[in-house]
Amino acid sequence: MEELGGKINADDKATTDAALEKVKETLKGTDTEAIKNATEELTKAFYAISEKLYQSQGGGAQPDMDGADMGGQANVDPNVVDADYEVVDDNNENN
Repeated sequence: MEELGGKINADDKATTDAALEKVKETLKGTDTEAIKNATEELTKAFYAISEKLYQSQGGGAQPDMDGADMGGQANVDPNVVDADYEVVDDNNENN
């Protein structure tokens, strides 16, 4: 949160700070379900901030995953052959 400084609005910071405090408080106890719920709440608050920061940085476009172009076709080398194979162990005497 310190690194983000003025990049997030006060409401988002307050929501995230409250969620962080809740996690700290639940960690003092032994209720694992409460800890899990508090952690999920903090994660959601942080994701909301991350999404806003990403969009404000001009990151609205989807990233290019595994060489796929916009049509969903991968940029594939035509000389590559996808094949199944079987490993044969010649030293195995139980055949």
